[in-house]
Amino acid sequence: MGFLPDEDSWIPSSASPEGIAVGASRTHTFYLIDGPSRNLQEVDRLFDEPVIALVPPRYLTETWTMMHLQPYDPERWPEVEKIVSQAFDSYLLNQRLWHWYGEWAYGAIPNVFLPEEYRWANFGRYGHILNEEDIVQTPWLAFMRSGDRKYFKFAEANTRQLMEVSTINWNDTWPEFVGLSRRHHETLWLGLGDYGHTMLDPFLEMYHVTGYTPAWEAAKRTAEAMKLQHSGDAGWRYLANPLAGLSRMYLETQDPSYRKEADRIWKDFCYPDKNTWWKIDHGDRAVMYYSQINPEAKEIWKEWALNLPHRFEGMDVMSALYLDTKDPKYAKAVADTFRAWGKDKRQEAAKTDPLRWQIGAYTQHVLTALRQMLYAGSTLEAARKMDEGK
Repeated sequence: MGFLPDEDSWIPSSASPEGIAVGASRTHTFYLIDGPSRNLQEVDRLFDEPVIALVPPRYLTETWTMMHLQPYDPERWPEVEKIVSQAFDSYLLNQRLWHWYGEWAYGAIPNVFLPEEYRWANFGRYGHILNEEDIVQTPWLAFMRSGDRKYFKFAEANTRQLMEVSTINWNDTWPEFVGLSRRHHETLWLGLGDYGHTMLDPFLEMYHVTGYTPAWEAAKRTAEAMKLQHSGDAGWRYLANPLAGLSRMYLETQDPSYRKEADRIWKDFCYPDKNTWWKIDHGDRAVMYYSQINPEAKEIWKEWALNLPHRFEGMDVMSALYLDTKDPKYAKAVADTFRAWGKDKRQEAAKTDPLRWQIGAYTQHVLTALRQMLYAGSTLEAARKMDEGK
């Protein structure tokens, strides 16, 4: 494991060797075991295979505890399960092949694959993707709906590095940045945090699954930082992510302070169409969370979806509308998006390369699409039955 950047790839935004060395001491975990000596393999199993909690996926679906997350069901929607499983297998294979630098068990994954050079970018903002578009939540959802520890280990490693290396836990100069995650970069512990790249869902999922108290504390720190968003200047994701995070924390805790600040951001900077807060996946997640506590957002969601261009187009938001209304136009929209994923030129190129099966050039878009698919199974099934009935 090396700490120096690839000199052949240096660009002006790359970190210096000295800068990279700053974070080296924050990338290791040491266990001090008191008591009689134990076999090291036995000790390793205790930490590598921890006791974890898994609520039956069908119960999650029936109660909407995780909204409309669909349970693992390869018989009913085999194509979804194949894409999700093969995509994660591809990332795990590339970790071993390219010796990705990471925290603990390869916590971070690169952002961009360069087909012309046949390598993953390891410079500037392309070095690691971190949690843009809430992609670290994706493996947690995949685990919750299946119980497959392949997803759990992927989720745990990525959440640990996000929480303990790439999120600001202390800053005496800019205390307002405490709780915010850093923007993706080759050097995970450098750079200021910002609202556009900070999402708290992975911390909550880790706490619910493992009982790891620091994850709950991290979620609360992040939510407190989101309360300090008092500017609409940056627009879209810099509003959508605090709105989504504060809404979810209110749903988790019923603490009125979270709802108060979510309502303020909505009224001052979002409603009805200020600052393009609704853009792409950030807006999709924001409206799904916030509409649970404000019917006004739900009405805008229904009014805009399919009627205005590029607003609420994700498979997850369209599936939610279909399950709520049973309107076939939403099911068709989900099916069209899912088919487009399979026809995407980047995906077709990846299919010719066994080392990149089911993953394209941009990690954030792959993991975002996978998360959306985890909500879309029954809607895709309904769309297929509609097609068969014609």
